[in-house]
Amino acid sequence: MSITCLKSFFILILFFILLSNNPVFATHKCGNGVCKPGGHDNESCSTCPADCGACPAPTYGTPSYGTPSYETPSYPTPTYATPSYTTPASDDPSSPIPTPLPGEPTATPESTSSSPSDSSSSSSTSPSDSSSSSPSTPSITYYPSAALAVFSPNPTNKTSLTFSGTAAIEQGTISLVEYTLTEGESWIQAQPVDGSFNGKDEHFTFTTPNLAEGTYTIKARAKSGAGILTQDASYAIQTITIATTPPKVSLDKISPNPTKNQTPTIIGKATSLLVEVSKVEISIDSKSWQIAKQLGNTFSITLNKLEDGNYPILARAFDSAGNIGTSDIQTLIVDTIPPIIGGGVQTLGPQILIPDINGRITIVAGAQTTLVLSMKGGVTKAKIEGEFGSFPLTPQPESNLWFGNLKFDTKGEKQLKISAVDGADNRTERNLNTILVEDFGKVIDGKKQESIEGAKVSIYFFETQYKQWILWEGESYGQSNPQITNKEGVYSFMVPAGRYYLEVQKRGFNSMQSEIFSVSQTSIINYKFPLSSKPKLIFNLPIVGNIILTIPSFTPPQTLPINASAKPSSNTQTKLTFIPGTSAPNLDLPAIARSEAEGAKEGLPDLSNNKLKLSDFRGNKVLLSFISPWSSQSLDQAAILSKASLKSLSDEKIVVVLLQESLPAAETFMKRGNYKFQVLVDQDGQTAANYKITLLPQNFFIDKSGKIQEVYVGVLSPKQLVEKFKKLK
Repeated sequence: MSITCLKSFFILILFFILLSNNPVFATHKCGNGVCKPGGHDNESCSTCPADCGACPAPTYGTPSYGTPSYETPSYPTPTYATPSYTTPASDDPSSPIPTPLPGEPTATPESTSSSPSDSSSSSSTSPSDSSSSSPSTPSITYYPSAALAVFSPNPTNKTSLTFSGTAAIEQGTISLVEYTLTEGESWIQAQPVDGSFNGKDEHFTFTTPNLAEGTYTIKARAKSGAGILTQDASYAIQTITIATTPPKVSLDKISPNPTKNQTPTIIGKATSLLVEVSKVEISIDSKSWQIAKQLGNTFSITLNKLEDGNYPILARAFDSAGNIGTSDIQTLIVDTIPPIIGGGVQTLGPQILIPDINGRITIVAGAQTTLVLSMKGGVTKAKIEGEFGSFPLTPQPESNLWFGNLKFDTKGEKQLKISAVDGADNRTERNLNTILVEDFGKVIDGKKQESIEGAKVSIYFFETQYKQWILWEGESYGQSNPQITNKEGVYSFMVPAGRYYLEVQKRGFNSMQSEIFSVSQTSIINYKFPLSSKPKLIFNLPIVGNIILTIPSFTPPQTLPINASAKPSSNTQTKLTFIPGTSAPNLDLPAIARSEAEGAKEGLPDLSNNKLKLSDFRGNKVLLSFISPWSSQSLDQAAILSKASLKSLSDEKIVVVLLQESLPAAETFMKRGNYKFQVLVDQDGQTAANYKITLLPQNFFIDKSGKIQEVYVGVLSPKQLVEKFKKLK
C-alpha cells in the first residue's frame, strides 16, 4: 500500500472520531425522556428541562469571607406561587418550584451563598467552589397517614369505646399515634399492637375513657421518626353517637275493658332522645312477643283471637343503640262468657280415685287427696266449698286446669261445690261430686278401752320383684308411714293395690300385727287395734314414789284377724245425677252465644264443623261419653270406645264430647289416637253444666226415645259397654 493511501485512511478515521464527539453532529437529542449530564450531550435543567426537569429557584443568603469583615447587605427573600408539580415550558431560572399537594413529598432546593448581582464575589470564588453553579438534588418530605377501622355498632350504648387502626409512611418510620376527642385541643396517645412504634406500617388501638351520652368526633393522626405529623386534612375521622337512655314507652288506656272483642287493637307511643326507635314488641303473657307496627312515635298491633281471660299487656321498645325501654302493664280482660266448669278427676298421689256408679268417692279421714278441674271463661279465682269450710284452687300456667288439695278430719258425707269468678267479676257456682269420708283407725287399750297416745303404726308392702316385705312409701301418696297416734289414738292409710300387713308398737304394751291382706284397688286402712299391756312390777318407795318395771316379753307379736267386719265399708247412698227415664238434655249451646252472629241454639260441631244435636240421633241407642284429653282415664276410655265403635250395631251410636277443647286440638287428638268414634267439640264446656258433669270420664246411656237410662262414672270396660247397650230399648 502506498504512503498516499495510508494517509487517506488515517484522515478518514480521524474525521469519524471528530464527528462522533462534536455535539453538532451528535445523534442524541433533547426531549427523548433521558437526561444525560456531561459528555458531549451535557444535558441539564437549563439546557434540557424536558428531560432533566426545571431548575430550582436560587436562594440568596449571606456570603462568608475570610478575615476581613464588613457589613453584609440583606436581601429580601423572594416568594413564589405554588403551582402544581409540572415541568415548566422553558428553562427560565425564575420559574417557580413545584410544591406538592397535601400528602405528596415536597422538594426543597438547597441554598447557595452567592448573589446573582455580586460579580466581584463570583470572580473571587475559588476553583473548588465552581461546582456550586450546577443544580442540587431536591429533598422530599414524607407525611405519615392514619386510618381507623369502622366502629360498630354506631350509635352505641357503650360509654367506653375501643378503636383500632393503621398508620403508615412511604419513607421512614412511625414513632407515635394519638387521638383527640376535643377537636385537637388535647391529644391522647394510642397503643401499638406489637408493643412499639418503629416500622413503616403500624397497627394501633386505643380505648377512650368513659364518656357521657352525646355525639363525639374522634380524630387520629400519626407522627414519623423525623417528627412530621399527619396533615390536618388527612386525619382519620369518625363520628360516634353514645345513647344510654332507654326509649320511653307508654300504652294507651285499653277501652272498653273488660271487652267482648276477642281481637282487640293495642296502641301506644315510643320515643327516644338521641337515636331512633328501631322496633316495638307486645306481649300478652310476659313470655312471648309480637312485633308491632310503627308510624312515627306511635305503634299498634291487632292481637290474634283470644279466649276469655285476663291478659297482662306489656310493650317494649328497642332503639338503634341497643337500649330497651318497657311500659307499665295493663290487664286486658276478655269476657264473652261467664266462668264455665268442666269435668275433673280426684287423685291420691299418683293414684286416680275411682268413683262409684253415682260419682261418689270414698276416702278416709286424715288422707289428703287432690282435685283437678278444667274451667274456662277467664277464671281468675276459684275454690271448693261446703259445710266443712273451703279449699282454694290454684291454676296451672298455660292451661285451663285448676288444682286443690282436700283433707277432712271428720267422717261423713261431704258435698263439694265449686265457686269460680272471672276478670269481670262474673260468678259461677255448681255442685260437684260427693265425698264419703270414712272414720280413722284406732289404737286402744284392750282392757280399758281407752285410746293410746304415742303408738307407732307401720304398714308394710310386699315387693314382688325382690320378694320381700318393705316399709310402704307413703310420702308419694301424701301420707306419713309410720304414723304416731295422737291423744285420740287415731291413724289412717289409703293404699293402692297390693299385699300388706300392719304393725303397732307402744312401750308397755305387747306389739300387734295384722294378718296379711290383699287389695285390688285403692283402699282404706282403718282397723282398730286393741293392745294388751305387758306385766308390770310396781314398787312404792319412800320419797321416790312409785317405780314401775315392765317385765320383758319374749312372745311373738299378737295378731289382729282380718275379717269382714274389720274391712272398711259404707252403706251411705247418694242420689243419682239423673233419675232413670229423665229426658236427656239436647246438645245445644245455651242462650249466651259466643258472638251475635252465631245462633243462640245450635248444636256442637264435629270435625267438619257440622253442627249436631242429640235429637239428630233420635231413634238410635246412644252412648254419650264426656272426656278430656288431659285426663288419663279419658284416654283409656277413648281407646275402648274406638274399638267398640267398629263393632257396634247399626242402631247403636257412640258419641264422644270433648270438653273445653278447640277444633284444631280435637283434630290433633283424633289423629294421634287414630280414634274411629263420632266426636263433637264443646270448646267452652257449656254442656258439662247441663249434664252435671263432675268426674271424667262420664258416660250416659240414652234409649231410642232420648231418655237417660243409666249414668256410669269412670272407665267402661268393653264387656260393660256391650251389656249396657243390650239393656237399652
